[in-house]
Order: sequence, then structure tokens, then C-alpha cells
Amino acid sequence: MKDQTEENRENNRAAKVALAEEYLKNGDSEMANRKFSEAIDITPLHAYALILALKKLKITYYVAPYEADAQLAYLAQKGIVDVVFTEDSDLLAYGAKRVFMKMDKNGFGIEIRLDDLKKVEELNMQSFDQDMFLTV
Repeated sequence: MKDQTEENRENNRAAKVALAEEYLKNGDSEMANRKFSEAIDITPLHAYALILALKKLKITYYVAPYEADAQLAYLAQKGIVDVVFTEDSDLLAYGAKRVFMKMDKNGFGIEIRLDDLKKVEELNMQSFDQDMFLTV
């Protein structure tokens, strides 16, 4: 089941790269950069670099192996963690209050707070609320 998810993600990344290259060819570097950023695959090497930076800054962190969305959301709901870094938005459906996702190689990404869903322009969530995640 996870293999299909990974294949879909890889196909999505490839489509984003193709779009980015098209934007670049047409001289729209801003949109090209956005699409290249959306195509980045967060690898274990990226995670390791983040861990090293967190250790250097003496910031407590937790690493969730495999599919740990529900556990991460629980840590967030209980106030044990302040933010969850993730590749997708599943954590919002589980009720994580603050999610950082779609991080690029420079550390930029999208921060989403459940309390501010209507303000998230990057993902067109102006009409969403927490109940919609569970019913739509």
C-alpha cells in the first residue's frame, strides 16, 4: 500500500519538475522556483542535517519512524511538541495545531496553524475548518 503512495509522490514530484522547467524556459523564475521547491523529496540525509542543526541549537526533537501521524498529532495536542515537520498535510486531519511542510533545500516551507486555516493562501484553504478535514 505504501509503495503506491510513494509511486504517486514520485510521479507528482516529476510533474512539478516538468512544470518548473517550463516556467524557467518561459522566463518565470519565481514560479519555476516554487515548482522546484514543491518537487523536493525530503530524504533521510535532509532529516539528518536537521537533526544536527537541532542538536547544535540544543532544541529537543523527536524522530517518528515510518507512519507516525497519529502519534505526532498526539504529541502536538498535548503540548509536548510545538510544531510537526512533515512532507504532507495528514497531520492537520489528526488535529496537530501547527504543521511545517513542503520545506525546500533552504529551509523555507509552509507553516499551517489550525487556528489560521482561512489565512493559508498557498494551499487555498480559506473555506476549510477542522471539521471539514474529518467529513470531506
